[in-house]
Amino acid sequence: MKYIINLIIVYTPSEKTLALHNDPSQKVNLSNPANRLLLELIRYNGKTLERETLLHNVWEEYGFTGSNSNLNTYISELRKSFSSLSENIKIITTVPKVGFRLEAEIEPALHPDAHAETRADAEVVAQRTTSPPQEELEMSEDKRNNADRQYSGVNNKAAPVEASTHTPPAVPNSSRQRSYKLGVVMAMAFALIAWLGYAYFHTPRLLKIVSEPYSYLFTLGGCEVYSLDYKNAYSKKTLIAMARQDIAREKLDCQHIKNVIFYKKMWAEDKFNEVTFMGICSVTTTEKYERCFTIKNFAGN
Repeated sequence: MKYIINLIIVYTPSEKTLALHNDPSQKVNLSNPANRLLLELIRYNGKTLERETLLHNVWEEYGFTGSNSNLNTYISELRKSFSSLSENIKIITTVPKVGFRLEAEIEPALHPDAHAETRADAEVVAQRTTSPPQEELEMSEDKRNNADRQYSGVNNKAAPVEASTHTPPAVPNSSRQRSYKLGVVMAMAFALIAWLGYAYFHTPRLLKIVSEPYSYLFTLGGCEVYSLDYKNAYSKKTLIAMARQDIAREKLDCQHIKNVIFYKKMWAEDKFNEVTFMGICSVTTTEKYERCFTIKNFAGN
């Protein structure tokens, strides 16, 4: 199973890697303890896990001896791994004298094995020694191949006798034969079209998400406004004034609803029309995005 964290990071437990969602070539490899630790935090996302619980579930259950020093080391490894991919990912919180808590948006990636349990991933990365040695697997494979060749040889020797005793049925006439072939071809074509249609409508579509730098701009009532103008095309004072004007024009309710607004002013490709973009997400009482939508206006229209 793969997990998408905060729409930015893709975590693959079986490969022990973290990668950018929009650029899989940028990835970080995790150590075995860090991999098991991250799986445990994901299982209890949003809940505080005591140090004793993590030491038992991540080390002792796999036959290892853990310590608070080990736990601190691999928590630090996870934080550095996330920061190396995105500075905006700060999702592991230390609860003083208690333990740690993961607070993130976790979504399983779309693929055929999405129903697999998280614990199964942990067993893959545990690297236990219950699997037979590679040499035994190769010997078993050789034995099967030899048996297949012997069986094939016996069948080949018996084939002439069987062929001599079997007479294929005669086709009544050429017209019926042509009709039969046409029916087979049409059936195969129909089956192919049906399969292609099924594959098209049931193949998961992967959403490519491109992250863009943002910075805090100002707070208006219950709305926090962030700027996407990382190129600093406008001064902060000018940008705040334009944002206030556009928020009022769109009649966004910042008095009764808590929103996060991502704001940007830019010029269209024709260089004549100014474009206003706003991405608005309402925030729940647990500080999670509940409903998001976008507004895009040309020249203020």
